[in-house]
Amino acid sequence: MSPHTPSATTTVLVRTTLPSTPLPPSSQRHPIRTARLLIRPLAQSDLRALFSLRSQPEFMAETRSGQIDRSIAETQAALDALLHTSDECFVFGVFVAATGHLVGDGGVHSLASGQLGWPEVGYKFRREAWRMGYATEMLGAVLGAWWALPRCRVEARVHGATVRVRGEEEGSRGKGGNGNAETGTGTQTETRERVCANVEVSNTASMRVLEKLGFERCGSWDEPDTQAHRVGKPVTLVRFTLAGPGITAGRSSIGWVILADWLEDEVEFARPALTKMAMDMAQRQTDVVQRLAWDLLRTLGWETSMWKTSMIGS
Repeated sequence: MSPHTPSATTTVLVRTTLPSTPLPPSSQRHPIRTARLLIRPLAQSDLRALFSLRSQPEFMAETRSGQIDRSIAETQAALDALLHTSDECFVFGVFVAATGHLVGDGGVHSLASGQLGWPEVGYKFRREAWRMGYATEMLGAVLGAWWALPRCRVEARVHGATVRVRGEEEGSRGKGGNGNAETGTGTQTETRERVCANVEVSNTASMRVLEKLGFERCGSWDEPDTQAHRVGKPVTLVRFTLAGPGITAGRSSIGWVILADWLEDEVEFARPALTKMAMDMAQRQTDVVQRLAWDLLRTLGWETSMWKTSMIGS
């Protein structure tokens, strides 16, 4: 998946939610387990395994330069850059749980995708791990952890096309302007938080992965390539976005993260319903959902001892 961004966009100012920054550093991130994968932050001990990945042309094919690491020193520099900026991205190593082998990396590698404005996801896998469903499994799990991060309300300038998908009526609640996402003339248009991805038009496999996870296409553009073997040649990139749980996320077990923030002054009115939802969530077996439930209960003013007592008695 390409890290490129468009050279020119039409933007709109939106009022939305984003993870509170700085993000938790690697040392404070919990490993994520799926049916087949262990997804955890990379560490210095992974250097040689990472060098094996980054010396494979297929693994590096969608990077900005498209070039492999020719020495372990180059891999060390890349690992150092990741470790030193771990609170500015949300990237993990992807390991096969049964063997412990490192087969890829991925996550949210940019908190603002150039002029698109939204956090950008991406991933890379070694050739031997292609066509096994690992990318869908990994990215779905990482996005679950991403939506579970603590949030804050923000204003952000984003590409107008990214906030007009599936007929969502952006602009109808704009404050201080008409909120027109097509012209960028409105201000403080309220919208659901999103993540985005940019994919070369020839990379149909990655496009299928994104579509399986609910991403929607929202345009494409041409720009000069940056990869060493074709610098300056035109490349077509397809833009995808995925809306987060937002205010309509009551259907989702992770939706309360943004729901509670949007309620603001209405929280007292909604407290009984939110408390019941959190209690139901806390009894599930999924770690991410349980952490969300506990955070919500704390948001509602519950002390840890209070909800533990209630859980034991329920």
